Amino acid sequence: NSGMLAAAQSAQWGGMQLPFTVESAGNSFFACASVSIGAHMLTVGNANLLLAHGTPKQQQVFAQREFSGLWAGTMCLSEPQAGSSLSDVATRAEPDVTDGADFETDPLGPRYRLTGNKMWISGGEHEITENIVHLVLAKIPGPDGRLIPGTKGISLFIVPKKLVNERAELIGERNDVVLAGLNHKLGYR
Repeated sequence: NSGMLAAAQSAQWGGMQLPFTVESAGNSFFACASVSIGAHMLTVGNANLLLAHGTPKQQQVFAQREFSGLWAGTMCLSEPQAGSSLSDVATRAEPDVTDGADFETDPLGPRYRLTGNKMWISGGEHEITENIVHLVLAKIPGPDGRLIPGTKGISLFIVPKKLVNERAELIGERNDVVLAGLNHKLGYR
């Protein structure tokens, strides 16, 4: 790791507190060498979103590992039947009560079981980093169990490829997120 993923971040997150323009200039060399490997934009965007909206524990566990380069990050927004239309999101998020009624008290945030399909996830499956942190848009069903039409009920969920505990340790289980197909994107070879 070059340290450039966190170059513009504070020292608390392993950063060098450089101006963003310096960080961008430094990272341009990685992008020129290989767009797919240098496409760190999603990891940095994912980690920055967690810094802005995540809990302190989520920031410590997920964002810090992403800024270190140990974990990668993605954004899982588009769906085959909807493209980028948020009104048509069909991925469901149901409270995960399989481990008991304490799904809301997990130190990393309430646990939900997501079902659905996402597409066009740059860096969505690889072995370059030890984990991939997916930020997934999904709808929580209404009281009747059906998805609410439109954009109501949409939330953003942290879905790591490999499950982790509150100390950012991999717990040896792979999440049941699977790659169903591969789009060969222009320039990502």
